[in-house]
Amino acid sequence: MFTKNKNIIFLIISLIIFGSGASCGGGQPVEENGEETEIIEEEEINLTMWGVFDDSAIIKPLIDEFNEENPNIKISYSKKDYVDYEDLLVDAIASEEGPDIFTIHNDWLPKHRAKMSPMTDDVFTLEEYSQTFVDSAYEDFVADNKIYAIPLYTDNLALIYNKRMFTDNQIYEEPETWDEIIQYSKILTKTVPGNPNNITTSGIALGTADNIVRSNDVLLALMMQTGTPIISDDKRSFNFNQFRKNPDGSPYYPGTSALEFYTSFSNTGKQSYSWNSSFENNISAFANGRTAMIAGYSYFIPMIEKMNPTISIGTTRFPQIKGSSSYITLTNYWAWGVSRSSEKKEAAWKFLKFLVTDDYTHDTYLNSVDKPSAIRNAMGDVFDEQANKAGTLYKGDSEEFDKIITEMINNVVKYNQSPQIAIDTAAREANEMLKRYY
Repeated sequence: MFTKNKNIIFLIISLIIFGSGASCGGGQPVEENGEETEIIEEEEINLTMWGVFDDSAIIKPLIDEFNEENPNIKISYSKKDYVDYEDLLVDAIASEEGPDIFTIHNDWLPKHRAKMSPMTDDVFTLEEYSQTFVDSAYEDFVADNKIYAIPLYTDNLALIYNKRMFTDNQIYEEPETWDEIIQYSKILTKTVPGNPNNITTSGIALGTADNIVRSNDVLLALMMQTGTPIISDDKRSFNFNQFRKNPDGSPYYPGTSALEFYTSFSNTGKQSYSWNSSFENNISAFANGRTAMIAGYSYFIPMIEKMNPTISIGTTRFPQIKGSSSYITLTNYWAWGVSRSSEKKEAAWKFLKFLVTDDYTHDTYLNSVDKPSAIRNAMGDVFDEQANKAGTLYKGDSEEFDKIITEMINNVVKYNQSPQIAIDTAAREANEMLKRYY
């Protein structure tokens, strides 16, 4: 009996000694193939990440997938309010309490580059980045041959239309040119009998600034289509009010023509008149069946469907100038970068690269947000189709620049300024803003 108990006691002691040794942390010797080797645990790394539009429920599965391969890197995600996000970010970084990873809009780099850490070649080389992402990403996030951000998605202007309103008015083909837009809009626009200026149903929501979401983008896309020299090659001066020469040497003002065309949709004296300031904003008007067409981004669609779940929505390419040899629309999206003050830059970039190179994770994200991929030549709907062709613009301070463009539209529509005077004023103000960057 004693011998049996002695053996049991010996077995328990052995298990305690060897079991505890196997579970200890780094620095514990173990024998492998007759030789002692040391188990080294990876250092735990904690990263903070700030976003704007993506809920935690969208980002957490991406972090969990990354942690399967990198359990030592802990990422804490926080969604911020878009209204004060930029100010909050600037203040946090200035006080050295900012996030390691944060999102920036595609036209923010000129203003915030000093706060950001460029990626190293082991993340993406310039050639790899160019071959991986759509052209606009390279233009937006590469400066002085350094890459500053990785986009998970992109977006661009397209035409969104009400299928039922088209069918009810015997329109069965999607418009491709601005000439066709005007033609369709005449059919779709309904007015009070005897009062053609009083619109009850709009053919297309264009022409104003205050009740058109991203009106400045639509106008800038039109300027790009007309060949407007918006900014100089060295990015030191805005030239969108300047003239160009016709083949016969006579001057023409493409930027002014674009402004005049855009505002004509709210001008009662023009054949294209289809919209005015009495309407709610274009997204609400579309959802409520008060306008048949709007120019907008893919993120407009879930907003419309939330307001009107039964609406029949069609999408097609952004209209072009008839006879144009090139295809032009404008991009608008967010990307992720790393703070210059982060002490864990390598781990932060490792996570961001994982988000776009792990196919399952990247597809999971795109399906969650329902947006076009920023990966070159992705297959999908019209927004994916346009992604490789969508252009982008250098704005300096994008918030101030957009306000200048909005004010320019209002000067024509609200205050009856001539398009040339309004655009000259806007160019002067934009150049005064740009001087702060040089």
